[in-house]
Amino acid sequence: MLRAFVNIGMGTEKKGMRYLKDAFNMDELDAEVIYNLIQVSILEQDYKYAQQMIGYFNKASKKA
Repeated sequence: MLRAFVNIGMGTEKKGMRYLKDAFNMDELDAEVIYNLIQVSILEQDYKYAQQMIGYFNKASKKA
């Protein structure tokens, strides 16, 4: 399982988010990566992206 860690502060937020998005592209069904994307999006006040990821997770979990 791929674990992505995000360093918040000193301008590394975008770098951390890029790592999370790369991890998501490698495994689009990894709940931990999706959860981290949602959490960081909320912390960055990007509520629209967080809502999109929540919708994606709900849709993907119904298929599984």
